[in-house]
Amino acid sequence: MAGAFPDRIAIEIVGGRSYTYRELVARMYALAAALGEVPPGRNGRMVAVLLPNGVDSLLSYLACQLCGVATVPINTRLAPAEMGYILRDSDATVLLSGGDQIERARSIGSEYGPRCLDCDAVPDGVAADFKRTPLKGSDISVVFYTSGTTGFPKGAAVTMDCWVERLMWWGWEFDVASHDVMLVPGPTFHMSFCSLSLCALYRGARLRIVERFDVAASYDELRERCSWSFLVPTMSAMMLELWRERGREPLLGPRSILSSGAALSPSTLEDMMEMFPNARIFEAYGWTEGGWVTSEIKRRGTIIPHSVGWSAFGCEVVVLDGNGEPCVTGIVGEVAARTPIPFSHYLNNPEATRKAWAGHYQKSGDVGVFLDDGRLKLLDRRNDMIVTGGENVYSSEVERVLHDHPDVLECAVVGQPDPHWGNAVVGVVVPRPGKSIDADKLRAHCRNELAGYKCPKSFIVIDALPRNSMGKVEKFRVRERVAEAAQEKKSA
Repeated sequence: MAGAFPDRIAIEIVGGRSYTYRELVARMYALAAALGEVPPGRNGRMVAVLLPNGVDSLLSYLACQLCGVATVPINTRLAPAEMGYILRDSDATVLLSGGDQIERARSIGSEYGPRCLDCDAVPDGVAADFKRTPLKGSDISVVFYTSGTTGFPKGAAVTMDCWVERLMWWGWEFDVASHDVMLVPGPTFHMSFCSLSLCALYRGARLRIVERFDVAASYDELRERCSWSFLVPTMSAMMLELWRERGREPLLGPRSILSSGAALSPSTLEDMMEMFPNARIFEAYGWTEGGWVTSEIKRRGTIIPHSVGWSAFGCEVVVLDGNGEPCVTGIVGEVAARTPIPFSHYLNNPEATRKAWAGHYQKSGDVGVFLDDGRLKLLDRRNDMIVTGGENVYSSEVERVLHDHPDVLECAVVGQPDPHWGNAVVGVVVPRPGKSIDADKLRAHCRNELAGYKCPKSFIVIDALPRNSMGKVEKFRVRERVAEAAQEKKSA
């Protein structure tokens, strides 16, 4: 696009500067040249990225591709210990940072070893002696760390071929066009936001990037300028609240809105259709390793709760029984998919890689059922994952930290329905004999080890966790206890 339309605006930072496609390419090459020699770690040549939302955070993926190295984006909301785990596991030898993240990067870089490069010190312009050494199709292009079901995150590696095919496919599936102005309200360290942003650039569209999600600013962008956006359900809920406060004025500009991360309720969908009367509301379902595997354009009169649509282009979505065989319509099982763009493997974890597959099908861990019209309906989240504010939190990851507290004998973490966050993280704890639970101290302990959104918003103290005859904690009974406690609090 830089060759065809060099002076077309490519990226605008909301409230900041803009970049043409020509300027974007120059900045990309400048970052690539500044990376210099990237020594290989045990997983190959990898660059970790800890950047605030902006041009450099997005261009880091492309700059790394030019240098023949893999990108390891790091969630800026993680605690230092979590970032350190990712650096150790990936063995990235360079940490690219800048802006308000640079001091954190320098601190964890000095502790865990990678060379820290400050993007803010990189001038625009292309170094005359820079030579491209681009990634090959089978090379690892990006590693997205997913919350771990064993208490530690796993690095899902995606090859260059798969990465490019995902971008092209999703651009077609969700109708991203060259004339679109795409609002990017979320962080580009997330696979969804960065993928769709790069897809838009591939197609010659214009991006409007919000550095930090602000509901009023994002609302105004969709009212006045933008035609396309991906919104996680929490963002949609906050915008709908503002829409009601402002008198339910229709936002006429958007022609496509994509939602994913948790199923939208029928009432939310109906309001979104009223708020965006000219837009098609897409809902997609997938996971980091498999990408989006289903999609549906929502229509009045056909909305079914927790339906996430039909198999996406090129995907064969199935529901597997206990033997790993596809179920017929109406039978509940584990959702899996055969997709042309699967992830390659988990770094340093062959056993987890093996368990991710059932023959040719990549397993999701989600429980679902096919409806008579061919749509997939989700019944439960995978591996006790809690979706809060559009972020995924695995209960085992939080439980691991709670277990480390000296006053906690055992614990279980579940989600509690919350009107603002979708779900709130709740810790159910059993104190050690002779000990008592101080909620403030326990929360502070969690904040030292976990991102804020993963920390329990409340704690419930009980004498013992409910277990079955095999000694396994019965999470459904834990959830019932949390629901009872919430009802008791309302009645008090």
